Amino acid sequence: MLCTGVCIADAQRKISFTEISRVRFHKLNESDIANYFRVVNPIDKAGAYAAQAAGRSIIASVEGSFTNVIGLPMERTTEVLAQFGLQPVSASRPQLRTGPSQRGAGLALQHRMQKPNDETVGPRE
Repeated sequence: MLCTGVCIADAQRKISFTEISRVRFHKLNESDIANYFRVVNPIDKAGAYAAQAAGRSIIASVEGSFTNVIGLPMERTTEVLAQFGLQPVSASRPQLRTGPSQRGAGLALQHRMQKPNDETVGPRE
């Protein structure tokens, strides 16, 4: 089980929520784990796995938000940001990748936000 807490606030209000996702792993033997570690560095991963990088080789299923598993529950976060008049500049719908080779395959989420009047806020590129 993976639980993420999110709090979004401005000067007038604060909205917080939690998102729970369940990750079910394949039965793995030592060889499976060694092969996975050849592709993914577990040291820089929360929980020592990355769903977006070779995740299909170890993850059987995800119940709940897949974006929560990879870092931030974008579905619910986007809904709450809309209550503040913000929307992501680019909102992708990531999925568990199914290709045979996942080396180098990653997912970048855009964290810049845009107000309805086109004023961009957040990190600039």
